[in-house]
Amino acid sequence: MEAVTTTQWTKTMNLHESIRNDLKLFESDEKAGMVINYNDPSNPEVRISGFGDMLLHQLEASIQDKLTNLVERGNEANYETINWAIYEQGTLKHFLKAILEINDEILMGKKDVSSNLHEAKVEGKVVKVGDVVWFKDDYETAGEITKINGNTLTLEVEGEGGVPWDTETRVVKASECWIG
Repeated sequence: MEAVTTTQWTKTMNLHESIRNDLKLFESDEKAGMVINYNDPSNPEVRISGFGDMLLHQLEASIQDKLTNLVERGNEANYETINWAIYEQGTLKHFLKAILEINDEILMGKKDVSSNLHEAKVEGKVVKVGDVVWFKDDYETAGEITKINGNTLTLEVEGEGGVPWDTETRVVKASECWIG
């Protein structure tokens, strides 16, 4: 057995600390998932905190793949890997929490899925579609709200040089915005 060098030990401990910090994200009270685009109500685009955006069916397939993998590990009596995947890595737990939150959001919003009449709060003030808010992009940027979905705002932002026909769309959390 080879001796572990100080550098290897330090790298290992830094990795463990990084994993612990990642697990804090998975175990936090913050939302793990939310719908960000209802363009296709049967397969909306969702955002998974810490992982990014994907379609709902992709999230479902990912969970099914992870569960299938756990069953295979069980058939091999590889319980250490199962324990690691569920309790230490945390991705499966996080994805399950996300899909449950997303399903709740979809069920609550079914009455008004395509509507843009929602309101959100920015700096404690109610904002609606058509209002302008500021957010941090590459620099402080203003955008007009074109859609509100819970705490998620879809903003239309003028492109570089302020050319009105060169607009871009940004999706941001209302909590990351301010009124200018």
